[in-house]
Amino acid sequence: MLSRLCSALVLTLVLTCAGFPVIAQAATAGVSGPSQVRVGTTFRVNLVISGAKDVDTVRFVGTFPADLLELQGMANGSALPNRSPGSGSGNGSFNLGAFSLGAAVNGGATVGTLTFRAKKTGEAVISLVSGTTILSAGESQLTGQGGLRIAITEAPPPSEAPAIPVPETKITLASPSHPNENAWYANRTVAVTWDVTGRRPQAVYIGFDQAPEGPAEERRAERGEIAHTVPHDGVWYAHLVVRFSATEIERRDFRFQVDTTPPRAFAVVADHTDVVPTTPNALRFAALDDASGVRAYDVWINDVHVTSTAENAFALIRLPAGEYAARVRATDAAGNSAEATTSFRILPVLPAEATVAIVDGFRDAAVRWILTTIIAIMLFFSGYWYGRTYFQKRRKSSAQKRQKF
Repeated sequence: MLSRLCSALVLTLVLTCAGFPVIAQAATAGVSGPSQVRVGTTFRVNLVISGAKDVDTVRFVGTFPADLLELQGMANGSALPNRSPGSGSGNGSFNLGAFSLGAAVNGGATVGTLTFRAKKTGEAVISLVSGTTILSAGESQLTGQGGLRIAITEAPPPSEAPAIPVPETKITLASPSHPNENAWYANRTVAVTWDVTGRRPQAVYIGFDQAPEGPAEERRAERGEIAHTVPHDGVWYAHLVVRFSATEIERRDFRFQVDTTPPRAFAVVADHTDVVPTTPNALRFAALDDASGVRAYDVWINDVHVTSTAENAFALIRLPAGEYAARVRATDAAGNSAEATTSFRILPVLPAEATVAIVDGFRDAAVRWILTTIIAIMLFFSGYWYGRTYFQKRRKSSAQKRQKF
């Protein structure tokens, strides 16, 4: 056995340096592998023999385009498992020798494997060149050798990793007792519900105050319902804070408006409390509400509802003569109400003849008063003129008498 190994080693070295031995059997050497690869891929080609007869030693010497391919490794096949001296690779070349100390190879076999990486696109040819040999007990059997042509194509675009579906997160905060954030309610106890679906939160907190984005400090489950009573009327908020991580926090705020107090006491007055039907008249009223504001006024005349209005006055038109009681109810936006009352009287209208007689009477009296006044003025001035003339004559006569004496 030892002598046979030594003989094989010696013959391998001699054949490598000396050239072509005598051919005793027709065997061929070749390269098999893929005909097409993509840039960037790693692939293998096999060094094969066929038509072998008791082959115990081979050497494959070949070339490849170093700009297209990178040789990453060589390995012996199982048929000839031992590596021969002188094996190796260089820039664009390879040299692989193999032999067996056991059974020889007959027929076809893979005697070695080369591992390449495709560097860029092009056509790469792996060829066997001079120095390739197939030996059986020192005698060459090589009658032909082949190569492999490989087309290197562009690498496909990188496929995107399938997106991991993220469950949609939905956070709801609502109130079944105070559902409309813009409405007012005459109820200080508010029912609040919440629900967090999708991702599972680390913690959920709820709170109540009058700040639009106040704190939430009471820890609760992901969904639930709570009844909260506020201490006084006004605008209030429910706060829901949901923490998914130390840096990811979401919140929801829900407003509810509470007014349980009726409008302040107010008065109803009539422009005229005693008036004939032809004189314009109206009821006037104005109420104040500290929270939600007055929404409407309802007016009753003698317990008959006559109008509902947002105005502060109601015209009294074409009412028959009689006594009237008026009642006005002021209602705020939450439904609270306050009432005020007043009364007035519509005087009867006189018949047309009586009206004419009264008017004529007034007219005659006026004429008499005017005439009397004129006569009195004339008498006054007549008396004044007569008196003035009389006293002037008296003074003149007295003066003449004094001069004679």
